[in-house]
Amino acid sequence: MEDDQTAEVVLHNDEQEFEFADVENEVVESSKVELFRQKRLDIASNTGKSVSFMVKPKKLGHITIKVTAKTKIAGDAVERQLLVEPEGLPQFINKAAFVDLRAVPEVTKTFEVEIPKNAVPDSTRIEVAVIGDVMGSTIQNLDSLIRMPYGCGEQNMLNFVPNIVVLDYLKATNKLTANIEAKAKKFMEAGYQRELSYKHQDGSFSAFGESDKSGSTWLTAFVARSFKQAANHITIDEKVIDKSLEWLSDHQAPNGSFPEVGVVSHKDMQGGSGSGVALTAYTLIAFLENINLVDKYKNAINKAIDYVYRNTESLDDTYALALAAYALQLADHS
Repeated sequence: MEDDQTAEVVLHNDEQEFEFADVENEVVESSKVELFRQKRLDIASNTGKSVSFMVKPKKLGHITIKVTAKTKIAGDAVERQLLVEPEGLPQFINKAAFVDLRAVPEVTKTFEVEIPKNAVPDSTRIEVAVIGDVMGSTIQNLDSLIRMPYGCGEQNMLNFVPNIVVLDYLKATNKLTANIEAKAKKFMEAGYQRELSYKHQDGSFSAFGESDKSGSTWLTAFVARSFKQAANHITIDEKVIDKSLEWLSDHQAPNGSFPEVGVVSHKDMQGGSGSGVALTAYTLIAFLENINLVDKYKNAINKAIDYVYRNTESLDDTYALALAAYALQLADHS
């Protein structure tokens, strides 16, 4: 307006959904009930001013914020919903029950919901889901396994590979949406480019790339397998895989085994395939799954098959035996 104005701005608290607060170092508990707070502003002509009110919500969920502003010649009011969420971090506790109705027509299950003493008041909630097959809950949330790869050459692969597996599964079961596919491919491409930064000039891979003394047999085999699987979804340079397999064949022992010549920091991710017959079988699988390169490395493959076959009888580890059986099956071994 053309003239200076004095305005009264009021924040209303008719529903008592919040308390008015003051900017102080001390937190003061006030017993005073305030239905509103009012501030008077002098506003120069053709300008505007802002005013703030400190409030402390008393409940979770939506609370109503109502403000009125009046001068001698004009007035306005606005009402908004403020969403108040609980502070802290959400904690999830899952309890499962298997229900078999073949023997009895009705099943009763009792669950005790244990709420921690330090839970934020009114922030707790319970959800119940009933799913018609044992794998249901896993499959329903498969897309949560799709993540952006990060970290060193080993960590990166931990997040890179689930994107491939989930995409393959959802595609096979006709449950793949365009949104999930785009997200998984984007993350895969990022993971692929990141992993290339941990490649040695000789074609091998290790946790920290060229700063490591040598590439790792296990990680290089893992990368060669995974890149081949990812090639069904994104563009992968086959020369990278070929160079990795060449490095592996160059480091094959005379007896046909593939020893670990480097270091693996995150040994948990090997699942027992880090040495001995298991590592040789695992590396052999990397060669056999790259079908288009099998002829080029036939000699290394045959030596590895013979080594695995000769040492299978002595295996007492179930995981190593499974790897050996899978490798021999891929090789069409009698």
